Amino acid sequence: MKYRRHDCETREQLAKIVEGSSVGNMAVSYPQLSWRAWKKFLGQHFKSVIGIRKFQYFRFEEDKPGVVTVKTAAGAEETEINILKNRDVRFESQEIPRVLQPGGLCAASKTYFEKTLRPFK
Repeated sequence: MKYRRHDCETREQLAKIVEGSSVGNMAVSYPQLSWRAWKKFLGQHFKSVIGIRKFQYFRFEEDKPGVVTVKTAAGAEETEINILKNRDVRFESQEIPRVLQPGGLCAASKTYFEKTLRPFK
């Protein structure tokens, strides 16, 4: 009820509303997520798994780096697929892809939001 009667535009405002709505409520706020360029990063070293949507079971083993064992169902036959482009590649544990910055809205979206939402401000 309290949320409906207050303006809430940030996570901090939402946390205050939650905590003020009842004596026993405590807001738990998680840190902001960072999106990373995983597709480009992993694409340098790994091949795509053709037909990945049909597989239901995946297994990776420490003694078979770069190999994934897949099955289409619980009782189905297992298939091993090599997903490494180069078997000699060793990964550094500190190596991660760059953080992606949000691109923002295009001009058409901005115009649309201004026309449709501005009257409600």
